[in-house]
Amino acid sequence: MKKKYLSCAVSFVLSVGAEAAPVYWTGNTSDWSDSQNWDIGILPGENDEVYIDGPNGHFPIITDDISVSSIDNNYHLAVNDAKLVVANTLRVGIAEPDLGGESLTGRLSLLNATVDASEITVGGGSTEYTGFLNAVSSEINTKNLLIGYLYGNGHGTLSESSLSTEAILVGTNRGTGQLDIRNSEVSTTYLYIGYTMGQGIVNVDNSRVNIFGPGTIAIVGERAGGDGVLNITNGGIVTSFRLLSGVLGGHGEINVSGQNSSLSTNSLTLAQSGSAIMTVSDGGEINTTSEFLIADQQGSNGVLNIGNNSAPGYVNSRVIKFGNGAGMINFSHTSDDYKFLSQITGDGTVNIWSGSTTLQGGNDYTGNTNLHGGYLRAGSDNAFSAGSDFNIGKDGVLDLNGYAQTVGTVYHDGTIYMNEAASSAGTTLTVDGDYHGQGGTLVFNSQLAGDASITDSMHITGDTDGSSYVTVNNLGGQGAQTVEGIEIIRVDGNSDGQFIQRGRIVAGAYDYNLVQGGNGGNSNNWYLTSSTEPVDPTEPVDPTEPPSPPVFPNTSISRPEAGSYMTNLAAANEMFMTRLEDRGGDRMYTDPFTGEKKLTSMWIRTEGRHLDSRDSSGQLNTDENRYVIQMGGDIASGTYTGTDIWRTGLMAGYGSSHSTTDSSLTGYRSEGNVSGYSVGLYGTWFRNADQRTGAYIDTWLQYAWYDNEVQGKGLAKEKYDSDGLLASVEGGYTFHLWGDKHNDVFIQPQVQVVWSGVTMDEHRETNGTRVAGKGENNTQSRLGVKAFMEHRSGKESVWKPYLAANWLHNSEKSGVRMDDVTLYDEGRKDIGEAKLGVEASLIEKLSVQVGVSSRFGSDNYRDTGGGISVRYEF
Repeated sequence: MKKKYLSCAVSFVLSVGAEAAPVYWTGNTSDWSDSQNWDIGILPGENDEVYIDGPNGHFPIITDDISVSSIDNNYHLAVNDAKLVVANTLRVGIAEPDLGGESLTGRLSLLNATVDASEITVGGGSTEYTGFLNAVSSEINTKNLLIGYLYGNGHGTLSESSLSTEAILVGTNRGTGQLDIRNSEVSTTYLYIGYTMGQGIVNVDNSRVNIFGPGTIAIVGERAGGDGVLNITNGGIVTSFRLLSGVLGGHGEINVSGQNSSLSTNSLTLAQSGSAIMTVSDGGEINTTSEFLIADQQGSNGVLNIGNNSAPGYVNSRVIKFGNGAGMINFSHTSDDYKFLSQITGDGTVNIWSGSTTLQGGNDYTGNTNLHGGYLRAGSDNAFSAGSDFNIGKDGVLDLNGYAQTVGTVYHDGTIYMNEAASSAGTTLTVDGDYHGQGGTLVFNSQLAGDASITDSMHITGDTDGSSYVTVNNLGGQGAQTVEGIEIIRVDGNSDGQFIQRGRIVAGAYDYNLVQGGNGGNSNNWYLTSSTEPVDPTEPVDPTEPPSPPVFPNTSISRPEAGSYMTNLAAANEMFMTRLEDRGGDRMYTDPFTGEKKLTSMWIRTEGRHLDSRDSSGQLNTDENRYVIQMGGDIASGTYTGTDIWRTGLMAGYGSSHSTTDSSLTGYRSEGNVSGYSVGLYGTWFRNADQRTGAYIDTWLQYAWYDNEVQGKGLAKEKYDSDGLLASVEGGYTFHLWGDKHNDVFIQPQVQVVWSGVTMDEHRETNGTRVAGKGENNTQSRLGVKAFMEHRSGKESVWKPYLAANWLHNSEKSGVRMDDVTLYDEGRKDIGEAKLGVEASLIEKLSVQVGVSSRFGSDNYRDTGGGISVRYEF
């Protein structure tokens, strides 16, 4: 049956001339130029109306240039390598809606073709009517292009083609349309997508769409039920003088994605009087030269997304303004260094969901700033809006980045950095409202010294409540004793909030604490103090003259790490110190069983010691456990007079020390560890080789090297090296006091001088503190006396119990310099020692010595140890 065809009732359509005659395609073959394929037996001319119905017969293919008045195509029309001129309207898949539910589909295929038409409509008249336009390497020139018109369904595809038109309407008058533009060029004056309650989609893929001329406009989503989508991808470019999205209750969506993809306009309104969403991602760009407005009128709802859980795109607009509706900007991208250059103004919401975003402009919008996750950084002073309240969620991070900022009320459950890069101190955050701590963390940077230290700070003009944690990084401050303290948090209103120190705050040799009110400061404020609270001065009793100002005896707080450094250095210098008796060599070198002189011996000794000491501040108490093992052997011996004997040998050792230092003021603990090796040589001379009396001289020289560690509570582990030489000269004289067949009693005064040259490498801690050892090149002098008895039980065994007393004097105190502060290990200057033990020769050639000793010094210095040595002669 013949169909009634629809005339498009829009201003863009031209009426058909009165002299036009209808011509119907019969489709005996596909040749348009064959007159047998037309119902009147002649070819349609330029004044004829052409009607192509299907699906019976062949569809027409135009291969020669043709001109007609109009075409209604509800079947399939192909134009290949030819030009088609339609004076009026070319309709594809469109008719009046009176077919009783019957569907129809029309197709227009262009290949290397040119089409000139007053108007082209693809799909319209009913939801059952569908039209398709597919142009490949073709050129289309028309005043109006309608795709999906008046309830109809239309789909157009341009591939490597060009389209020149005054107006493009995709999905209009309740129609549904889609236009895919691929590798093509489009020029128009007006672009309407989802217009007058229609549903429209335009995809611009690696193509250029120019909406040019003064007053040109693109509308995406218009009127209630109107829904428009504009996708610009893969280097697609759209330019328009003006663009509106979400108009008169309509909804629009614009997506710009991919490198070199861009939307450029003089004026952009996102949600004028409807709703609209714009997403720019993966390097796409939005460019405006005049105005970018979000949620213009009251009741509108506009959202700008930077990224979509993907790489961000870029907005090049001097100002983005929130209007009278509900405007929102979401940063939801994956970049760790995204810079947002536009100034945000008006009343709207800014959400940070992921990525790291740096605001470069001076923003002054009102409404909330919500950090759900990711980073929000400042790129200049006042980049954060002073009129915005900031809600910092658990996973949100706000970084002032070293720039002064003022914000409104703060709700804090995340992290606030004054400068996460820790490149400088002195940044101020002003909270022009209240501060609500919800378990978040504040991170300050300071050059820690006295009260006037350069420091980050926070000034709250309103009240505080809740609790927050505070971390402080020292940026090269050398530490000093504070008086009132370093103010880092100032509260003008009610100061009910609690700021809790998290982690150690250290500089040089000092520990700092976060204290409300400091030492005599404003009780509303919070200070860093390196001293204990002052003792309240006593009230003056009826003074006859004005009393002197009270003295506040603040005490600086020493770090326990100082104790670890100095203990490590002392252990490195002392653990390989030996005496002749330690090597089992204070006996004359004669075999007690045979009376023969022995030329060579090997020996091994091991010793463990426990030490207790305090530092010069009186705050640090150190416990140390030390272990050493040494072994050696004689390599040469001889005599000068025939009655004396000398011997030389080599020795090597391994030693370790573990110490803990506790602060009596802070309760903090530090652990020190030393492990190292030594190699050296020794030489001994006895005046009487065959007697057990007379003078002796013993010398040795060693080189030692160590690995050192200091681990303070809450601080990074510090590692460094130490090494150096040790040398000793010892002398004594043995007197025989009494004897019988089985026993002899001797007394032996001794003197020894040991030079210790082990030094630690100068070290810079992770927090910047410079550490150097003190008390190096120490000379230890020892004066003592030893009494011993030899008990012989035939030739089976010899027992030699002994008792000794010594006085040790050190020329230097072991200490550490941390920046400009030096602390010393007290109690080692002058030390008394008591020692007892026994040496036994149980079998031929083998002797064993076991001994214990205890040392005492001032300031509760204690050193208790025991050792065993074994010597084998051969």
